[in-house]
Amino acid sequence: MESPSNHPPLALLAAALVHYNEMTLEEAFEQIANPDDEGEEGAVNEFMGYAELRQTFLDLELGCSEATIQKAFQQIDAKQDGKIDIEEWREALASPEGLDDVLASRGLTNKAPQSDGLPPPAPPAPGGQKRGEAAREVLNQLGAVLKYNGLTLEEGFEEVDCDQDGLVSMDDLRNAAANLQIEADDETLGEVHEMM
Repeated sequence: MESPSNHPPLALLAAALVHYNEMTLEEAFEQIANPDDEGEEGAVNEFMGYAELRQTFLDLELGCSEATIQKAFQQIDAKQDGKIDIEEWREALASPEGLDDVLASRGLTNKAPQSDGLPPPAPPAPGGQKRGEAAREVLNQLGAVLKYNGLTLEEGFEEVDCDQDGLVSMDDLRNAAANLQIEADDETLGEVHEMM
């Protein structure tokens, strides 16, 4: 049971909710089970149904088919009662199979994000990279930040353009790399700047 990206859907879901959106499993459950807070007088849904889980997969654009989402629901619903409670949710998503692979494919590590809803970068690549490889890795990390924070290219540009002058200078790039915890030396950032 995998998505078109060949990653298990529960790993994709955990990565998107916990690592990219900086939510605890409990916060994610609460938001999914109670999407509009429309409960009467503060009533809270204690269960999540298939419709809510399906909508979450669609909203996060995880690229999973209807059949894959159904299988994911069945996998989380350990009691097989047609609804997911918080304990089933925690058990299934605390450390799903394939999570480390999903995170690594996005240039990330399996630790919680540390700043402004943006994921931490991957550890620095081993030395000896050919010219341009390190710069491409930095661009890949920037792309991962955009994708998993739901930012358009224009919004991402505005985030990187720290001084908001309409241009991305080397200082802007240095500041953005520092803010996003992307480890890159001036030479690599210079290559990134040239590629932009």
